[in-house]
Amino acid sequence: MKHRILIATIFVPLIISILICSCAVNHPEQKQNKIRCYLDNATPIEKYRLEVAYQVNKNWEFVSDKNSESSQITSIVFKIMPNGEIKDINFVKRSGNEVLDQSAFNAIVKTNPTKPFPPNIKKPFVEMGLRFSPDVVK
Repeated sequence: MKHRILIATIFVPLIISILICSCAVNHPEQKQNKIRCYLDNATPIEKYRLEVAYQVNKNWEFVSDKNSESSQITSIVFKIMPNGEIKDINFVKRSGNEVLDQSAFNAIVKTNPTKPFPPNIKKPFVEMGLRFSPDVVK
């Protein structure tokens, strides 16, 4: 089963961008058009967060066990410094499943450091929030 994560801090902008864009409605390529439309309208920070989330997802190793339920969600926030260093990793919400919680934390640690900021991001840090679930994007 493929596990995925969603950046909580860009979920609302993603939905808004999809609704604002005039992407094809009833076409097979609809999903691809929505993704392209979102990326065309995303801010540099939103694009950067997507790249980091992709890297964390690649580093996430979780095997569902008998204690895993799809309703379990682990939420973690952290800061990314301009050089790509990840700092201040904190749980916002624990799932109640220690294996899930630890695997989510480890995925972020394993991603450290990530890519440095692109030149168009002029912030002292970027804050990110990720939500992990055993089997679905939340």
